[in-house]
Amino acid sequence: MEERGNSEGMSKEDISKKLERFQTTSEKIEFLQYIEPKINSTNPNTQKAYYETLGDLFLKKENFQEAAGYYKKAGLDEKAEKIWEKLGDIAKIYHEDDKAIEYYKKSNSSEKEEELLKKKETHSLEDKFLVMLAFCTFLFSFVFFSGRITGNTIAQFPLSSHNLIGIGLFIMGMIVTFLYSERKNKNN
Repeated sequence: MEERGNSEGMSKEDISKKLERFQTTSEKIEFLQYIEPKINSTNPNTQKAYYETLGDLFLKKENFQEAAGYYKKAGLDEKAEKIWEKLGDIAKIYHEDDKAIEYYKKSNSSEKEEELLKKKETHSLEDKFLVMLAFCTFLFSFVFFSGRITGNTIAQFPLSSHNLIGIGLFIMGMIVTFLYSERKNKNN
């Protein structure tokens, strides 16, 4: 990829024009990766445009890990707000909300940052509710398992009815605990 005669190097638009001869995204990526050794000896602006273009192409193919790697190679400085935002989107896809929030801050994308913060707050409240529900169902299941605690003061049920209620509450507690753990695994 030869540079123009000026000191600014090639822009993303210039690179995109060179890639127009290729039909598919895969062909464009293959070509750019083939010429990558030549890019390291070019103007820093050309290098940045090259790596951003590769990042965009991998993002288009939904290969987020490669896209993130090329965006980082592009040089993430304070002026690279679009790249930071794209990295935030990638982190969000991988459920790395803390990392996404950090990237959105750097991109000055306050709407996306606020959206993630609200989501985290909602999840936090839901998690607290699930933990309390699991605790209460386990506690009450043990209360009903023990005929001595409840005695016949709750109702004139035979002991087997108390045990059935206790078993039902215990199973419900197990289900809530399972839901909570699945939710935590999904978010991590």
